[in-house]
Amino acid sequence: GVQGTFWTEHVADRNLMEYLALPRLIAIAEAGWTPKARKDFADFQKRITADTLLLNYGGYNYGRHFILTGEESGGETGQVMPKVSTAESKTWYRLITRATGERAGKCIELLREGSPLISQYSGKNAAANRLWTNAQAAEGDAAYDYQFWGLEEDAAHPGHYALVCKAVPAGSVNPNATAQNNTGRWNYDVAAKNYNFVLADHTSGYGRLDNGNYYYSIRCDQTENLWMNASLGGQGYAVNLYGDPADGNGGLWEFAMLQAADGAADAKAKLNAIKAHLANAKTYATAEAKAPGLYGATEKQELEDLIKNVDPEALTAAELETFVQQLDAKYAAFLASFGYLEVGKAYRFANAVEAFAGTAIVDDGESTMLRHAGETWQSDAWLVTKSTVAKDGTQSVQLKNAATGRFISTNATKSGSAKLWNQNLSAEEFSTTDAEKGVISSQKVGPTVASDMRTDAYIAVGLAIIA
Repeated sequence: GVQGTFWTEHVADRNLMEYLALPRLIAIAEAGWTPKARKDFADFQKRITADTLLLNYGGYNYGRHFILTGEESGGETGQVMPKVSTAESKTWYRLITRATGERAGKCIELLREGSPLISQYSGKNAAANRLWTNAQAAEGDAAYDYQFWGLEEDAAHPGHYALVCKAVPAGSVNPNATAQNNTGRWNYDVAAKNYNFVLADHTSGYGRLDNGNYYYSIRCDQTENLWMNASLGGQGYAVNLYGDPADGNGGLWEFAMLQAADGAADAKAKLNAIKAHLANAKTYATAEAKAPGLYGATEKQELEDLIKNVDPEALTAAELETFVQQLDAKYAAFLASFGYLEVGKAYRFANAVEAFAGTAIVDDGESTMLRHAGETWQSDAWLVTKSTVAKDGTQSVQLKNAATGRFISTNATKSGSAKLWNQNLSAEEFSTTDAEKGVISSQKVGPTVASDMRTDAYIAVGLAIIA
């Protein structure tokens, strides 16, 4: 039968495992279940692209190398649909009417408390948390974030979306208009997701503009033959309901994407690295419980709270600047909470790999090489006599065996495929900045000995430090 072997000796965490395994597992199933005569990679790409909806819904990290873009996938209708927003990745659009004349260039805005449009159009039922049209606001304007919208797709019903305002991301447009005619208005639920809106279901409700943007009709599935529309002055330029979105083009909406600010890509890369770090970080609850290899639980939680559901590419330049400053400060505090080895204290270095749990580095007092032993009381206590911490958080220590008084050397002797670590009768610094010499770092899952550090050809990866 079909087999997909996945060796994980170089896979450090679940996030990387998911990235390497998905969507390969789906491809393996395709290879195993599809008869040779029916195998069609182009068709498979379209179907696997559709399957990413469930992967996104489950929050999985997956490779996107063969996932089709919107224009490539098209679907059965051949339509290019807007990018949807997920918990991890936000995409915001300005929805600009294609109407001309007095309505030209107006976009959908969620009316906020204090909006001047509320008093200006009070006689047209303008109110807070109601959809209206307005001229496009400049960045920094109070209305700016209220003019950007994201689509969150219903995993159970693909093609049905919640319309989410950037300024109030916990909510979405209410599906029940105040009336089923052109006097109807659309309200916004500030704390509910309503997956009731469909795009481009009108015969004239889809197309591409010369600037490369696409336009769509928008209809709620609770109404028939009525679409979202940019009304004329008689209705106060409200967003109302109308039976023909192409009539005057008031119901055809250009989706103009909010462009990422300068530095957003770098901020996102930094954020992803921090997330991977947090996924493996173990914590201590109180200062009294601080121990080697652990981080402060409070500092970790504050950092997680800051980055939850933040996508740097969906932030304005001002928002990005503020976020990066907060991120750097919280991450620095998190790193500072790490429990390093302390000078004057003795530690036992035991293997954390399940098959070799408890096996520790020892000095037998005679050999010129480091040894390992599974039993306790085998000269396995090591005293930290010197310590330095580099700017990147890497700790370098000098280790002296508490029983024999001998130090670990900085040099290793090559023996076949193994590196045998020398004991030295004189004090030499055991530098941990070189992975080949062993690493004790705040960037790992607690202090670990990594890469090719071996003792008598025994692979010692994932050392747990026991005070």
